[in-house]
Amino acid sequence: MQLTEHVARYLEAHGLPCCTGACLPVEPDEAIAIVATDLRPPADSMGSRFQVLARGKPGEDSALDISSRVMSLLVGFCGLYDPESPLILRTRLEGGAAKIDTDAKGRITYSMNYRVWHI
Repeated sequence: MQLTEHVARYLEAHGLPCCTGACLPVEPDEAIAIVATDLRPPADSMGSRFQVLARGKPGEDSALDISSRVMSLLVGFCGLYDPESPLILRTRLEGGAAKIDTDAKGRITYSMNYRVWHI
C-alpha cells in the first residue's frame, strides 16, 4: 500500500472522505484527493512528498474550511496513520493552502503540498 493510501485512511477516520490518484472525482462536490508527487523509500533523508487537493461546494468557499481541517490533522503529525502504515517521524506543510481552480460549476479547489519522513 502506498503512503498516500495511508494518508487517505487517516483523514477518512477523521470524517474527511478521500480518494487517491491524480485528480479529484467528478462527484461529490466536496472532495479530497491525495496525490503522490515524490514517494521515496522508508528512511530516505529527503522524505516523501504528496499533494492534497480539496474542493468545496458550488458558490461558496467551503474548500478553504476543508483545507484547514486537513492541515490541522497533518501538520506536525508523527505516529501511525493507520495500523498498517509506516511510522511517520515528521510531517511538514510546504506552503499553505493555495487556490488553484474554480470549475464550471463554481467549485473552488485548493492545493497543499506536504513532505513526510517515515521508517
